[in-house]
Amino acid sequence: AEEHIGRTLSEVLPELGPQLEPIYRRVLETGEPLIHEETTAETPTRPGGTRQWLTSYYPVVAADGESLGVAAVILETTQRMRAEEALHRSEERFRSLVTASTNIVWTMDAGGAMVDPNPSWEAFTGQPASEYTGPGWGWLAAVHEDDRARVEALWRELVASPGRVETTFRLRRSDGEYRRMAVSALPIVGPDGRVREWVGTNTDVEDEQR
Repeated sequence: AEEHIGRTLSEVLPELGPQLEPIYRRVLETGEPLIHEETTAETPTRPGGTRQWLTSYYPVVAADGESLGVAAVILETTQRMRAEEALHRSEERFRSLVTASTNIVWTMDAGGAMVDPNPSWEAFTGQPASEYTGPGWGWLAAVHEDDRARVEALWRELVASPGRVETTFRLRRSDGEYRRMAVSALPIVGPDGRVREWVGTNTDVEDEQR
């Protein structure tokens, strides 16, 4: 706006000036652009709240090489950062649940494979992550051999046609004893309608069956 002509950056944006002035000076002095610089600050329109921007700065020069100033391309990332923070908090809560739960809480990718190490699975079955993670469905090795074919067929059917499932099968405990587990799982669907992952629990019900 015309009222800002002739004023310094700190005069126009006192909240952002201390962060931005060194960047502008660097671009002017070196003639080199700065790409994807992150900025966080309060703004006059939202006192007490912070906003985030991702900004790229480019030197503007005349045909004869004279420096004319700095051009900035600004992308506000406030909502994205908040979404990422919310996702991080959700993941932390899930990890806390896994740690505190007496059940086996697990996740699998859309194809039915355990991808990440799972402390509760390892604690119960004794399987190391190298055995149960990966596309080979190594977790099936801990399922009783008389139940294994049925469980594998069930999961292949679910991968092809996702839906909530409740079933039971026997799972080998780390001491070698097989325990009957009540298994509940459901698919987590992304914005595109495709299954992103599976989340489920295994509950030891062996003693209830006796």
